Formats: sequence, structure tokens, C-alpha cells
Amino acid sequence: MLSCPLAHANDWHPNGDWERPPKPSYQPDKLEEVAAKLPESVDAEYLEARSQFTCWNRSPAGVLAKLYRPGEKILVFTDWESQGQELWEHPGESGDFGALDQYRRGFKDIWFLSNPVDGECHWNPRQDKDSRRSEESITSWRYAVIESDKADPGQWLRALVQLPLFISAIYESGKRSIHALVRIDADSKVEWDQSVRGELLPILATLGADPGALTAVRLTRLPNCRREATGKLQRLLYLDPDSDGEPICRKTAGGGRC
Repeated sequence: MLSCPLAHANDWHPNGDWERPPKPSYQPDKLEEVAAKLPESVDAEYLEARSQFTCWNRSPAGVLAKLYRPGEKILVFTDWESQGQELWEHPGESGDFGALDQYRRGFKDIWFLSNPVDGECHWNPRQDKDSRRSEESITSWRYAVIESDKADPGQWLRALVQLPLFISAIYESGKRSIHALVRIDADSKVEWDQSVRGELLPILATLGADPGALTAVRLTRLPNCRREATGKLQRLLYLDPDSDGEPICRKTAGGGRC
């Protein structure tokens, strides 16, 4: 029987000294270098002008309605540790887009689960309990959340708009970080992990993205709700669920907005 040449890879030490490659980490000089390639400042006005849909006047349910499909269900949270305070279901084009307006203010924090769920409780073997917010409940591995607490917000946005990613939404956290919802459209969690953890993470982490946030089951801030813990709006800055992967900085300002 032939043995696999990698079967004892952990025991292989070239020149007697083998080390695992270092984990990718934030390199401020790299972010500064990428950001400097775009001479324009990137702010709310810049992003709104290049957004497929208007952002400033859109309700939280109206945002979700653009990002998800009729009949899909999204968990909304005011308590990070809970199973979700609301299971919102996309009502279709003629539905009530004020259905989540009660969460627009008055809550310390407000999030949503970035990928849709079936709304049912399933056994989660990793936590040894039933859950409706674990990977067993996910019905589509559509999105990844990219955020940064380390990067300078101005430089982060200037770099973000240059990346050839399928960016569907950009919104503020109501504090320092800025979140981007990026379409992945994986067929499974394994495929999602390969695409995001394997291919995107090393690049994005270098620019300041939080590696811990790049997980397939991830809560993210619900846009256009006020984060009462800081008194600031989780402001929606950009909305394009049909992104074709062209960098935002190459889009024509004012084109195709409604």
C-alpha cells in the first residue's frame, strides 16, 4: 500500500526548523497605500450618489426587503446572547415595510443575522443545545460581513470602494466601525468557508478587517436604527443588492438610483 506523502506533514521539518505560516494581520501601512490610490474622500454623500437605491430615507424593513427574497426569514436581535427578539419574514413587494420601525430607537443595541433562516429550532451539536440561529437553521449562504474596529474609517472606506467585491450594502455601526455586506452566494457552509476564510480573509485582514467577524453565521448592525448605547444612527450608506463586482469607485455618480 502506498502511503500518502502528506500523512506525516506535522513531523516534517525542512532543515530541522519548520514553522506554520503566520496568521494574516492588520498592516496600517498597507491600508494607507491602498487608500492613497483614490484621491477623492469617500463619505456618505459619495456612497449615496453611487448607490442603486436611496439610503437616507429607507426603513430597516425596507433595507432587508432589498437584500432578501419574498418568503425569506431574518432574525432580529436586541440581545446578542438570545435566540432573537423578532423573526421577520419578507412580505413581498406590496408588504409592510414599517414592520420593524419599533426597533429604530429605544434599544441599547440592534442587530440582524446576516443570512436567512428557516425560523425553526435545530439541535446545535457544537453548543449542545437547540438553536434557531446556528448553521443548521441557515437557508442560504449568501452573505459575509466585513467590518473593522482597527482601521481609520476614512482610509477603510477609500480602500473598500476599490475592492472588486459584490458589495450589497455599507452601513455604520453607530460607533467607530463600518460594516459591509458582501454577496458570496455559496452552495454550502464548506464552500462559504473556502471562499471567505480561505481566499478573502488573508487579503481583507491585512487591510484591517476583523478576522473574527468573517464567519458564516454572523450578527451585524440593522441599518437606519439608532444605537441608544452611543446615541448614534447605524446609518445606511450604500445599497446595491445586484452588485456585479465592479469596484464602487468606478460607478457613475447619480446613475440608476431610485
